[in-house]
Amino acid sequence: QQPYHVVSAVLLPADDYRSLCNDVRAKFRDLGYEDAIDLGRGTEVKADAVSDGRGWWREHPNERNTARAFMLGTPTRASGTAIVVAIDKAKMLDKYGDRARDPSLYALQLALERVQGECAQRQQECVCIYDQQKVTDDRLHRLSASLRATGRRIRGDSAAGPYSFKLEFDHIVEFALGKSHNSVGLQVADFFARFVYCYCKSTDRAACTWWDLIEANVAQDSGGKTRGWGLKFFP
Repeated sequence: QQPYHVVSAVLLPADDYRSLCNDVRAKFRDLGYEDAIDLGRGTEVKADAVSDGRGWWREHPNERNTARAFMLGTPTRASGTAIVVAIDKAKMLDKYGDRARDPSLYALQLALERVQGECAQRQQECVCIYDQQKVTDDRLHRLSASLRATGRRIRGDSAAGPYSFKLEFDHIVEFALGKSHNSVGLQVADFFARFVYCYCKSTDRAACTWWDLIEANVAQDSGGKTRGWGLKFFP
């Protein structure tokens, strides 16, 4: 079992999405990657294969670095942004015990709250497509449907005192399942999930030379900070 559960989302403008997909295919074609022309059309670049140097990437270390930088730089280059939520399962269990929530569902909820907030801030709406996982599909659907139907009560404390408000998910038009080999956008999101996971597991985070690129491409809160908003580590 993996020690962290990471969920990522990329918000990409629909008007330029076809151009973005073509740019990704062209970049990987220039790298000499096999089947680059069919990325998102039945084939995919596996982020874990790039991070681990497996398969074709084993013999092409320079191309690995270029591919990683290109995919992690895609949101900003496309006038979009990324959101990543990482849950440390052991810490969550230690802190909350029997009250600990399912990490996969809670991570998704935190990610969707930020997608809603980011869309509201930009005064835009989105269709949310998430990667199809047979083990969790039904539970993800139920959570998504519940959030859209009833919203979520947010409670907390600030310097001004306790607060409470209802978050409506009215900027997410609908939810849909997709498969990453049929979606360039899901493949970009997978790179964020994979490399944040690698960062969380690393015993030498200074060696994660690509981390600045992740922070430059995730969403910022109203104060310009990424931690807690575009990058949410829990607990």
